[in-house]
Amino acid sequence: MTSTNHDLPAATEAARGTTYDRLIIEAPARYPEREAFVLGDVRMTYAEAAESMSRIQQVLEERGIVHGSGVGALSVNIPEVWLTRAAAYALGAHYSGLHPLGSVDDHVWICDDAEIEVLIVHPMFAKVGLEVAERSSSVRHLLVFGETDGTEDLFEAMQRFEAKPLVPGPADEEDLARLQYTGGTTGRPKGVMLPHRSMVELARAALTSWQMPETPRYLVAPPITHAGVLPLFATLARGGTVILLQGFEPKSFVAAIERERANCTFGVPTMINALLDHTTPEDGDLSSLQSFFYGAAPITPDRLARALDRFGPRLMQIYGQTECVGVTTSLHREEHDPIGRPELLSSCGRPVMGTAVRVVDEQGQEVPDGTPGELCVRSRAVMTGYWKLPDLTRETLRDGWLHTGDVAVRDVPGLSAHRRPDEGHDHHRRLQRLSQGDRGCDRQPPRCGCGRCRRAAR
Repeated sequence: MTSTNHDLPAATEAARGTTYDRLIIEAPARYPEREAFVLGDVRMTYAEAAESMSRIQQVLEERGIVHGSGVGALSVNIPEVWLTRAAAYALGAHYSGLHPLGSVDDHVWICDDAEIEVLIVHPMFAKVGLEVAERSSSVRHLLVFGETDGTEDLFEAMQRFEAKPLVPGPADEEDLARLQYTGGTTGRPKGVMLPHRSMVELARAALTSWQMPETPRYLVAPPITHAGVLPLFATLARGGTVILLQGFEPKSFVAAIERERANCTFGVPTMINALLDHTTPEDGDLSSLQSFFYGAAPITPDRLARALDRFGPRLMQIYGQTECVGVTTSLHREEHDPIGRPELLSSCGRPVMGTAVRVVDEQGQEVPDGTPGELCVRSRAVMTGYWKLPDLTRETLRDGWLHTGDVAVRDVPGLSAHRRPDEGHDHHRRLQRLSQGDRGCDRQPPRCGCGRCRRAAR
């Protein structure tokens, strides 16, 4: 038998995976006149977004950002906070989002650990940004998304540059793109290294496994520096519109769906609970809404059944850890069936396309169906490792799998899982079920008795 692999290295090079910045710059070229972002009365086309991204990129370059540098942002939702992230990727830099609810001490520690050289903040965080920049050993430049006393205005700096055509940067698919911090309930947060490969896989998973509308109009209230960003690029990849809110208030959220004819949105369970408790069907027309993505925290089957009764068959669950960029499984709209399949309301569904999962014992051997074990994940979304934590990386990434620390039970053809209580109450962060059956682990949060569990059970 004769091999046809005459030049394997050349073939490997030709088949190399793309980078996230390459995907990002394709959207403006495809849909220049379409509406990319909406924030209140401000509307930005794809062409305008590309021009802003180019100018932000040049501002960052002027301040020394190159391949391997670190860029950070602390902001409420505005188009430019995402365009800053995109500009950093196009320079081959890595990006870290600081959470708006974080403390100054946390921000300083993350900036120093992540080696953030340029920090850009919203005007409402200008004083925080000044303190962080003063205390941080790594932040060399502080910019503000607007004019405030004693700071440099990013928008003014952008006007000194002419927009240039966007071109792919120097990064490879395995180069670090997003350095996202997680955990920290019993110590310092861990930096999760997400390469371009992971970010591309997030886009693929969202487009193939999340039931995105054909042309999304994505309404987002959670911070796009964190979980709210998950469906954002998939929206742009389809020429859709990202409708930004700078916070969540139940009646305003419903009014925004009606006003902008949003057809998809993302929320954490506390948002669903607030909508149930503080709005009525008369508060807004939700007929445009096709998919309500939810995840990042537990929700009880009873509350989920109430949400289905109120909002109809629009709920679609996303399950995954930061260590695999938030994509492991999804429970589709039609699988939320409180009458025909009530057991699925405890489920996180099936692995997204391209993801493999297994449940193993302490020796790393797969356990039989119905037996609790540790949930392990294999996919192109899996992180490179933990930033500056090689021992923890080796412990978490071993035998060719991401060991999540989540306890799981496989009930063919799905799973049930929740986090093992190994880091204080960090296991509540990802309590989820992924099964078709009604089996589960004993350590369900309503039975734990702590304050977080009691709140989660309400």
